[in-house]
Amino acid sequence: MRKELGITQQYLLCALNKNGKLSAWSVEQQICFIAGALLELLKEGCCEEENRKITAKRVPEEDIDYLHPLYVYLQDKPRKINAIASDYTFTFTAKRMKELLDSVGTSLVREGCAGEESSGVFVESRHFYPKPEYVDKVIQQLRAELLEEGTMSEEMIVLAALLDTGGLLKKYFSKYEADQLKKRIKEVRKSEEGAMIKSMMDYVESMIIAVSIAGSAAK
Repeated sequence: MRKELGITQQYLLCALNKNGKLSAWSVEQQICFIAGALLELLKEGCCEEENRKITAKRVPEEDIDYLHPLYVYLQDKPRKINAIASDYTFTFTAKRMKELLDSVGTSLVREGCAGEESSGVFVESRHFYPKPEYVDKVIQQLRAELLEEGTMSEEMIVLAALLDTGGLLKKYFSKYEADQLKKRIKEVRKSEEGAMIKSMMDYVESMIIAVSIAGSAAK
């Protein structure tokens, strides 16, 4: 197992439901998954934002090769944030989302953090089941960094913000702990050091708005 899991891997570990899937009923959880993957590509220099579009720059290295499906999609042409959101969440087949989920889920199995099962006759559906001890490791690290005094890593702040926006904090934290986490996220977002978290939250908010508009237009 690699020393540290990436933001996207950690988020998926915490977000997978009892059926080994991301909730089909929560657009927010799906958007946060995409936003985490996008932010990780940006952070690693695999793509960059230019003129309000995301452009592919460098193929992901082996330790983040689970992000390859998203990179290939971005490599096709520069994409606006709202286009990425719509293409991944508001499609009939959900092919792109499935490819990225399967890729990140497979990486978790490879790292020994999850098990896998398949179902379906004509169309295979893969299910990923996180091992409790690895989920607990992520949550305990979050609790230690964000609820105790001391330096907080950008990755943990971003992960906490993604879990918050996805409505997943209540799954792992008491109301008091969740409120404290939200307070710390707001403090960091307003600080000079909070550029990464502010950028990520802007992406998430733009994506959610884009998907909401697309959904309303389709009704």
